[in-house]
Amino acid sequence: AINPGNSGGPLIDLAGRVVGVNFAIRSEVRANAGVGFAIPVSILHRVVPALIEEGHYAYAYLGMTGSTISAGMADVLGLPNNRLGVYVAEIIPGGPASKSELVGGSEVVTDENGVEFERGGDVITAIDEQPVLRFEDLVSYLVTQASPGQTVTLTVIRGEETLQIPVVLGERPATPPDVTARPDTREPEGISARRAIEIATAAVEESGLLTGEIDEKVASPDAIDGVAVWVVELTTAEATATVTVDATTGEILDLTVE
Repeated sequence: AINPGNSGGPLIDLAGRVVGVNFAIRSEVRANAGVGFAIPVSILHRVVPALIEEGHYAYAYLGMTGSTISAGMADVLGLPNNRLGVYVAEIIPGGPASKSELVGGSEVVTDENGVEFERGGDVITAIDEQPVLRFEDLVSYLVTQASPGQTVTLTVIRGEETLQIPVVLGERPATPPDVTARPDTREPEGISARRAIEIATAAVEESGLLTGEIDEKVASPDAIDGVAVWVVELTTAEATATVTVDATTGEILDLTVE
């Protein structure tokens, strides 16, 4: 049992072996009734010696953002319903993954609830031949099996292809990188993809050129004559409207329907 104040104490199995270190409990009554949490001994064997010798532990770092593929996400991103793995939403600029052939999302799409996703990224299904079904599988391998400077091989699905992509891991930064500072065609003070989609949708509805319910909304960053723009595609069952929106001012620069 874990009681308040037990943090840092050993977690022992029925054979008397230390299998972890207690560090927290979730309890509604502040007693040993609830869910206890412990750090596995496999992590202790890696971390403690480094803390003793160097005063800190360097965690392996891949340099990407992503998430476990859910059924809803697969539908929005146009992935097969049975696709399992980790979807690569974004590659962190300057990180280890940015020096590899791993690809992140490039088109912003929104679901029926207005939640934004970046479409077009790779799907990681294994690391060093160890299956990756959830994001937790990827993180667990990096924490328990990998080190900075180590080369890992990611098994990736890109479209219809299965690729083997080597990545030299780096050291996890002390503070999380600012993923919004990635270089693209938008001005720093420009409008967001969601706002560009809203502007484009309003313009199309006002023009009356697109009929039927809009099934898909995609915003892609681009540049025209040095001007940063969002190219927004709004698709119905019958046609697609392409709206070019100035990424700084929100002005409609072009609107076509095919």
